Parts: sequence; structure tokens; C-alpha cells
Amino acid sequence: MHNSQSQLTSHFGPLHTSKPSTDETAFTIVLFAQDGNRDLAAVVSLQNQTLTNWSLVVVNPPSGSTELGEDLRNRIGPDKLSTVEYSSAVQFVASRPSKYVAFLQQETLWHPNRLGHDHFVLESSSAAAVFSLPLICPEQVANSYVPSFPTPVNRVVRGALLLEGFSKVDANYFGLDVVTVRRQALANQFTCRNVSPSVAVLELLQSEDIYCSDKCLCQRTRRPLFEHSDLARVAQAILLARPITTNIARLSELPKSR
Repeated sequence: MHNSQSQLTSHFGPLHTSKPSTDETAFTIVLFAQDGNRDLAAVVSLQNQTLTNWSLVVVNPPSGSTELGEDLRNRIGPDKLSTVEYSSAVQFVASRPSKYVAFLQQETLWHPNRLGHDHFVLESSSAAAVFSLPLICPEQVANSYVPSFPTPVNRVVRGALLLEGFSKVDANYFGLDVVTVRRQALANQFTCRNVSPSVAVLELLQSEDIYCSDKCLCQRTRRPLFEHSDLARVAQAILLARPITTNIARLSELPKSR
């Protein structure tokens, strides 16, 4: 756990960022709607991104409620907004025309350069995904902190190591919103499989090389509310079902910005 002022500061910068050279959609943003939750703070943090080449997919909760998507239709606009049922979310997202997929949950806020940072990493390396640490601001605790995570940072590592790390964290505040993936990597594995978003992402991470960043680009006040968005629980289930190897491969460091 990192909570001194100097340690926290190191998690916020400096940030390397980049933007697409065209107006084409670079990111599909997947927002998981929650029953009865009409808080739009997470969406505001998306709209405040310095990189604006994104489209939003609202995943309705398992109950089928469409409230959040309806609330956002005028705010986001029909050209940038889609809605999809939870059961078909992975197949739908994998078919989108964007290069990358990022995840947003209603209990989290993004740093304004979240997408710019992830764009730079994925454009500058061969990693299939980016993992970044969350900033935890518990409602009942005075001090914010960054949870410890047992992987090397600011380099590409084997995804199997990352998956095992998810299964070991004690205070789990890791939701899907700490991960951005290449859409094509998701499509290559899951367009014909009916799996939950968390299972799809974690199985992708398990088999690919991942860039682990020490930057805090996602702020969270509480643990993921639903089991399907709690990466530690899903990782533990995957590991119990199919043990994996965890050899570290420090493949490369992120190239310096030009």
C-alpha cells in the first residue's frame, strides 16, 4: 500500500500520451450500467478525456434495465452511443470498428489523460493490453492510497503473472476499468464464445503480453459492486479451473516519447 505524499505523486506523472492522427474512432468504451444507479460522474470523466476519438457502449445490467442508456442518449448523441445486453456484450464489442477497448464502471472516475496514456502505450509497444493501478479513495477512510500489486511495473510482462497477481491481492479494488485491450485480440478469441466480459478479458490477459503501468488513471471509492466486475474473484475461479504457469518475462520497456 502506497500512501505517503511522495509515493502518491509518482503515480500521477509524468504521463506519456498520444492521439490518433485521424478522426476515426480509436476506442470503444464499455460502460457497465447498474440497476437503479443514475449517477453520471463516470460518464463526465469520459467526456473530459483529452483524447476524444471514442464511442460509448452501455452494457445493460443482467436485469435488462435500459435506464442509463436512455439517460445518456441526448448527452452523448446517437452517433457515439450504443446499448447492448449483458449476455452478448463481448461479441458486440469485439465487432466494433475501433482499435482498442477500455472499460468504465459507474463507481469509478478516469484521469483526463487515461485514454491518451493507453493510446501511447499500445501504439508504442506490442502489448495486447495495458494494466494500470487504481487510486482508492474509500468513503470511510481519511487517506487515499494506491494498492500494492505483485508485478513489475512500467514494462511488458507475461499476462499469466498478471492473472495470478489478481488472485493474490488482499484488498481488492480492481475492476475491469484498470484494463485497456486491443479489440482485435479480443475478437480473435471470443467472437464465437458466450463468456462474461471479465472472463473474456482475464483469459485474454492470461495468454498475451501485458504492459503494467504504475500510473493511477482510475479513481475508485469502493469495491466493484457485482461479482462479474470483480477481477480478483474471477481470476481465482479461472486459476482453480485451469492452473497456469507464472514465469516472468520482462520483454521490453516502454519507448520514450518522441
